[in-house]
Amino acid sequence: SGIVDISLEGSVAKNTWIRNRAEADVFIHFSPEVSKEELEKKIVDLGTRIIERLGGKPMLMYADHPYVEGVIDNVTIDIVACYKTEPPNWISATDRTPYHTRYVLERLKPGQEDDVRLLKGFMMACGVYGAEIKVRGFSGYLTELLVIGYGGFLEVLKRAAGWKPPVILDLEGYYS
Repeated sequence: SGIVDISLEGSVAKNTWIRNRAEADVFIHFSPEVSKEELEKKIVDLGTRIIERLGGKPMLMYADHPYVEGVIDNVTIDIVACYKTEPPNWISATDRTPYHTRYVLERLKPGQEDDVRLLKGFMMACGVYGAEIKVRGFSGYLTELLVIGYGGFLEVLKRAAGWKPPVILDLEGYYS
């Protein structure tokens, strides 16, 4: 089948989800030997069957490649494919996501999850939260990185008040 792992990603995995906007991103990791065409076919078939078995109505969505979305008990579930690769040998854009999740989980201090939620809520109220095309704003991952980098919600606002483009957030010191 080419499946080598399954993981929970996104805000649910990091405990940074916003009330009434719960989303669970289930990533199915495929071996790099699986072709892109085969991966796309398998994720559509598998994702559809999973959502239907859980009692939801599957919807085919597209990003770098197709994924399947459904709502189960008021929680949006995305079934997404990625390749099991090591950095920086990405095959598709979604291959980075498990590493992003791990990065945040290793660096977010206890209590900062609430700061992330507050920042996401604040950005939603300002109309700048969401990386999708229609918003073109801050992604959930970026809000998590801002809280990690600056220390908390208020610290992010204080620093953002003085931003002048381009803004570089260099948590690992690669550009210093």
